Amino acid sequence: MKKQVIAILLVLALCAALVGCGSGQSAPAASSGSSAAEKVTIQVHMALSTEHPSYKRMEAFAARANELANNTFEFKIYPNSTLGDYTVVTEELIRGTVAMMVDSVNTGIDSRFDLTFTPYLCTSMEDAANVFGPGGFVYEKDKEMLAENQIHLLGFDMLGMGGMELGSNCPEHPCALGGGEGLQVRSPGNEHLRVLLSELGYNPISLNYSDIYTSMQTGVVEGFIGADAQSALDQFKDVISYHLALDMCAACQYIAFSETVWQSLSAEQQSALETAAEEMFAQSITDSIASDSEIYGKMEAAGIQVIYPTDEEMSAIVEMARTKAWPAAKDRLGDELYNALMEEYGVA
Repeated sequence: MKKQVIAILLVLALCAALVGCGSGQSAPAASSGSSAAEKVTIQVHMALSTEHPSYKRMEAFAARANELANNTFEFKIYPNSTLGDYTVVTEELIRGTVAMMVDSVNTGIDSRFDLTFTPYLCTSMEDAANVFGPGGFVYEKDKEMLAENQIHLLGFDMLGMGGMELGSNCPEHPCALGGGEGLQVRSPGNEHLRVLLSELGYNPISLNYSDIYTSMQTGVVEGFIGADAQSALDQFKDVISYHLALDMCAACQYIAFSETVWQSLSAEQQSALETAAEEMFAQSITDSIASDSEIYGKMEAAGIQVIYPTDEEMSAIVEMARTKAWPAAKDRLGDELYNALMEEYGVA
């Protein structure tokens, strides 16, 4: 009897082995949570150099995200626009061929992105923390608009408050409404910024950022807006003599991620990136506040005179910007976003 039982068991074991061999299936080499899982490579486009504080913050972002995601990322950071101009990289981000960018986004894709650089959304970095941080007006609106264009907003990297740079000529009352004496000042193409300059008494000239240095050298323009104080000092100290601390815009970069790549990540990886971005934003605010006085001191040491508007001049400029310059952005922002902006700030 015992021999019969043993024989039956051997037959059953042989059948099970044959079924397993004929099924064409095998056990997976590792589960999705295995330590042997392949790392996700994240290409990161940056416009700024390795010397800029923004690059240091990006390095800290990468380390923090990996810490939170069990070291499942491999970040490859490309500074100095190595991957191309931001207009090109925005397209790559949408297609998913570049995973992440820390830069401006292409407003040619959606003109509503102009909202981010609308003048006098805030007048200090402390104020910017509320406007550009999670839950803030700009953050929430940009997140929604970017999502419609297959871009996932992680947050912002703040660079400081932007003013105006002038060459050797400076008006007697450079910060007063109408005081610009017609000096030709470079402006981005945004109509609301052109209106702002005109109301200040300057003659706005549309130029690409990359053409500023040569245009200042040759006298095509006598000043420019569109750079934070740190960038103005780093890139243009040889051609500027005055910095007007007008705090026009909160200079910033989007921390933006390809929605296509985002959807391929695990929930843990997504959470890690969002936490790292929040910390990067907070650090950028802290860095910008701490560096303002230091940068202005370096400007003075380099022979660049820093001119501050009076409280009365600043109040007049802010009111003018919101009542006269903002309406010039209505066509590009669209009725819905424009009306939301005016309501948020209580502008009739």
